[in-house]
Amino acid sequence: MPVYIWQAETPEAAGPIKDIAKPLDWTAPPDGWGHDLVELAMWDDAPCPPGVPGSCMVSEVNKDDGGPAILFFSAASSALDIGRELGASGGLQEWDSVIVGSQWAGRGQLRRGWHSPEGNMYVGWRIPSPAGPGDELASIVTGVALAEAFSELGIELELKWPNDLVLMQCEGRPVGERGWGLKVGGILLEERGGVLIAGIGVNLNETPPAETLRDGHAVPAGCLVQDPDPTKRRAGPLALWQAVAPAARRHYEELAKWSAAEVVERAEARLAWKGRPVSVWHESSPKEHLDFDKRAGTIVGLTVHGAIRIAFDDGEKTFSSAQLTPLES
Repeated sequence: MPVYIWQAETPEAAGPIKDIAKPLDWTAPPDGWGHDLVELAMWDDAPCPPGVPGSCMVSEVNKDDGGPAILFFSAASSALDIGRELGASGGLQEWDSVIVGSQWAGRGQLRRGWHSPEGNMYVGWRIPSPAGPGDELASIVTGVALAEAFSELGIELELKWPNDLVLMQCEGRPVGERGWGLKVGGILLEERGGVLIAGIGVNLNETPPAETLRDGHAVPAGCLVQDPDPTKRRAGPLALWQAVAPAARRHYEELAKWSAAEVVERAEARLAWKGRPVSVWHESSPKEHLDFDKRAGTIVGLTVHGAIRIAFDDGEKTFSSAQLTPLES
């Protein structure tokens, strides 16, 4: 996977991404990136991939392997924004990805802000629409593919419906309050003009301040790197993505060949809190249904359209959008 560092000597050279991307300052790389940049030493000036404005440097490591490209930007409004612009200009082919050191306008579900300091992993990954189950399961397919890829690295994640990644165990021990896990990442898919970009955010070293979390958040935020001493942290966001991306692609391509029912069965095996009680709040419900939506139910699984199935005392209901919070068994 050839790795490019994006440069732009002038705003004019940056073209359509001049207002949403910042080039690397080699004297002050983003926190957490020093190890990765050293490991990929021997950076040479090189043309950027076709359709990418500005100039680039490419690592001598894997530059000729012909695999999907990774483009590094020191900072950006969001990796999704960069991915969208480069996808439209032909600068980001399927399976290519953008990775940024920090985001100043990162976003999550329902356009909520995504806390994006240096040291975490922020990726815009161009993926094809799943040919089998269809676009409505694309987020589920992406989540399963990523969880399976992390599993190959010894990191067991579960899917917090609809699009979050939850760390349930660390070194074989449950984590989080009452063993409910810690939210360590999220996925947001955006499609425009036939280009589908998966925005992926994973907390490696930093978690959002408690005051920035939305009211009623289901579980606390956490990070994958548990050692608070920055001098003991080695592999950074780029090294992690280089390890995750090929495996995630392999799983994605496999899942894309399956039926919707088969994809759902695979996803349910990693569905957080399946079979456990949760409270359900449906933000768009009519006022007369608010009491119903705050009742406790039990997660049954998913529908073939990606909705969540909840069993209540008076029967099973499905939700395409809802806030779930785990409860004591």
